[in-house]
Amino acid sequence: MEGNTGAEVGLFVCDDTVTSVHQYKPGDLDEFARIVTDLRITRRQMEPNIQVVTFAAGATQISNVDVKFAELGGHKVNVQLSSTGGRLGISTNYFIGGGCPKP
Repeated sequence: MEGNTGAEVGLFVCDDTVTSVHQYKPGDLDEFARIVTDLRITRRQMEPNIQVVTFAAGATQISNVDVKFAELGGHKVNVQLSSTGGRLGISTNYFIGGGCPKP
């Protein structure tokens, strides 16, 4: 990444294998649409699963647009545009497998 984008990246490790990479960054509807469009093209999936939800957490209004892409080669991708009290952000999660088995 170039410069200071304000992005936060997290990894989830299971049995010494990275199973999920999560990125959060400030972003707007235009950036969200670009990310979703790029993923639709590269994953050749024209109709991802889209869910829109809005709710209040106390006095704070939270709205999310979730786009979930079907598994491709064992990899899944979810992208979310969120507005929390009017502050926009984009989360992108790339993951494989079904998660860690429970002990």
